[in-house]
Amino acid sequence: MDTQFSADLERTREQVVVAQERASATERRALREIDQERTLRQKGEQALGGAGALSWRRCRRGHRTRP
Repeated sequence: MDTQFSADLERTREQVVVAQERASATERRALREIDQERTLRQKGEQALGGAGALSWRRCRRGHRTRP
């Protein structure tokens, strides 16, 4: 009985580790995509002469607001 419990516990721990690794990879991928989008937006704003950069600002909570 204890042997079965120990085996189940070990298998569950391994599944948790795999799930955590998968979640970390997903988070890294999402952050990379956000960074790419930000970079593209900045390049686009620079190409327009910075007009887009001046039309919006961020409040303390991070929401976009008009200046």
